[in-house]
Amino acid sequence: PTPSSEPCSGYNVLDDDWRDLRKNFYHSYYHDDRYVEWNGWYRLYLNGENAQLSEWCTSFTGCGGDVGLYLNGSHPKPEDGVVTREVLGTSSWAWYWWWWNARHCGAYESTSIEIKACPGDYYVYKLVKPDMSIPTPA
Repeated sequence: PTPSSEPCSGYNVLDDDWRDLRKNFYHSYYHDDRYVEWNGWYRLYLNGENAQLSEWCTSFTGCGGDVGLYLNGSHPKPEDGVVTREVLGTSSWAWYWWWWNARHCGAYESTSIEIKACPGDYYVYKLVKPDMSIPTPA
């Protein structure tokens, strides 16, 4: 789609089944969002259904990479307009040491993103490249 000044009407669609947190964490570790050319706003789907970024530690899953990224905070309300949220990550390999997860959720801090709540009960995200020091983030 053509970029628009209104994020709720000028977004790209992102619908990759390997990003689904509900899938087994062995599903895939070969995706790396550091090398995606992010451009503009994105609306997320999983298997054709409306989706949103996780608001909690994604331990035990890498969301398709070695480090699963999630929001450090809640999604905005429509009246909030465009907000900025921090993005954190936790290594999916921490399942070997269950105690590690409890103390190291958010061990990685990535680049902040912008989010907007849209009419119709969905969100759009202005995604950017994750921090290059994070190993295989998704």
